[in-house]
Amino acid sequence: MTSYLELVPRDILEYIAFLVVSTPETLFRPPQELLNLLLTSSTLYYSLCTSSAPHLYARIFRSTFDLGQNGIYSTENRLTDSELTLDCVSRHGMLRRVRRRDFSNKMMFEDLCVAMRIIIESAGVNEAHLRSAGFSDFIFTYARRCLNKQQLACTRTNLDCETSLVLWLLALTWSRDDVSEITPELREHFLSLLRPFVLGVSRFVVKSVSLNVPANYNFQDVRESKLFVRNRLSHSPKADCDMSIPSATSAAIILYFALQEASAIKVTPRLLFGRIIDQRDGREGPTMEDYCRMTNYQTPLFGDDCPAPETAKPKLSNSIRHDPQFFNPKLPGSNAYCYLPDIITGLWEGVYMVSCTHMDKEAPFSPSVPDFICKKSMQCSLALFFYFGTPDSDILVPRSIGDEVSQWTAMPRDFSTELDCLTVSGRKTPYEKFVSSASGKCQVFRNYSQALDCLVIGQTAQDHDRAWGGFNFAGRLKRNGTIVMKREPKNSSDASLGTWIFEGNVRYGSVFAGKWRSNIRRSASGINGLFSLEKTVTPSQDEG
Repeated sequence: MTSYLELVPRDILEYIAFLVVSTPETLFRPPQELLNLLLTSSTLYYSLCTSSAPHLYARIFRSTFDLGQNGIYSTENRLTDSELTLDCVSRHGMLRRVRRRDFSNKMMFEDLCVAMRIIIESAGVNEAHLRSAGFSDFIFTYARRCLNKQQLACTRTNLDCETSLVLWLLALTWSRDDVSEITPELREHFLSLLRPFVLGVSRFVVKSVSLNVPANYNFQDVRESKLFVRNRLSHSPKADCDMSIPSATSAAIILYFALQEASAIKVTPRLLFGRIIDQRDGREGPTMEDYCRMTNYQTPLFGDDCPAPETAKPKLSNSIRHDPQFFNPKLPGSNAYCYLPDIITGLWEGVYMVSCTHMDKEAPFSPSVPDFICKKSMQCSLALFFYFGTPDSDILVPRSIGDEVSQWTAMPRDFSTELDCLTVSGRKTPYEKFVSSASGKCQVFRNYSQALDCLVIGQTAQDHDRAWGGFNFAGRLKRNGTIVMKREPKNSSDASLGTWIFEGNVRYGSVFAGKWRSNIRRSASGINGLFSLEKTVTPSQDEG
């Protein structure tokens, strides 16, 4: 018997099909109702299949997924209905396999790339799709498999491209609630798998990957530790867009802190609530409040701001919070001098952890690597200074800061920023202090992408000095977003602590995470560890 729907005009039939999958009740569910409609009869199938009605599936895609400002859906890339249809099919295929917890499918790596694009381009709806499918639990389980496999396959701390991608997906989808649901035993096991990576000296090495090339293509290692994933629709010139994944070092460190913070740290009851002065050296120490602030610190997680499937879109699009390195590194905005100054400038507070193992470039890949022995409070109030001179006028730049930060002969105590003028060892420099245009104090517009260099100068606040000791910071912001700083004590009585090197990145505009070491040269032995900082909004910033 012929279905009555076969007699319906095609445009009305397509509208019915569109309503079937775009209602609030079906938005975050598998499009089973549409599949049932297609299977009603062969006539309906050939009228509504992807090859016959690509405009229908393109419309469905636009109404059920975010078209973020990043990636292939930026204003520079106008995709055809057929291309949007292919993407719609690939996304629903990935979500279907996630719901089934299918870890053995041959399309796993492509699914991971699709999931990363969904996150990068999300304004809230995309991430709600992932949450409805239980993606965070899926990717955590797969991450354990990848790290176990990596442990068996490697003797050094190098990550393959798939494991790097998995760690970033986990770091960008995990929320504090997801972490709290993990059992203590499983949490400790995953920490043991991450530990060799976060303690390794050399950066993770990943491979350049294109989804369009044959499987037996001989990929070459990339020294900058970035994973480049060509859009699988790049057979079209309009979709020719690269998506890049920064080094998984940041992701591994963020995950490690998140798991560590899930276990409560007890504060010793011997601490006093009020601050007192030690009569032996006249110094003050931490109070119960100082310790509680340190132990209560939690590394910001990107997933904490992701909406649940039943909620509406958030006020601020999550896609604009991602680092430009996640998209196309060739875009003008990918220069860190363009997007990081406003984020970096200000007060950062958090913690650093000390490892009980000495740095070893040939550190073996083993879960038996011991855990960190202690956690301490960390703080730095940072300001940026840019240099706009031409390459021929670098005479004014002191030679003491002309090399890599680790090779500087100038120490943090040699820098002075009085009256917003940067001097080094009493010598005036051509560096100009960064002033945010949002502050209303910016008198001259500057195109910071044209700057030749950027220095990062900072110090601890008085409260931190009294509780934990005072420190000065001086370093450099690289164009790729990496921040390298020297840290030395303010007081000569703490000179035995030495000068430490901190190196890390600001990720998704919320967390400054990285590694530190007590030796200037990487190859030298010394203590080391990790740090995690969160931007603190001061009353003056809040009012502005």
